[in-house]
Amino acid sequence: METGKGEIVSFKKTPLISHMMKLHKNTSDWWIYYSDIFGFSLITIAVTGAIMIPAGKFTFKRRGWKLALSGLIFPILFLIIFG
Repeated sequence: METGKGEIVSFKKTPLISHMMKLHKNTSDWWIYYSDIFGFSLITIAVTGAIMIPAGKFTFKRRGWKLALSGLIFPILFLIIFG
């Protein structure tokens, strides 16, 4: 104030990351419904893929349960470690 000099601080947003961050912070009704429907459809695809007719040696009983278990363990570990 005494010298009359100041400093301007500005931030440049990155195009893709700033848009994704805006969607994650957005709490409007349409986005909540869309994300719920999308999540439900992903769960449906995963469950129906797990119970499909077994073909060959890569069935759910032989290898699929290991992949499903690792798909659950890794996100839980990341939540515990980084959460």
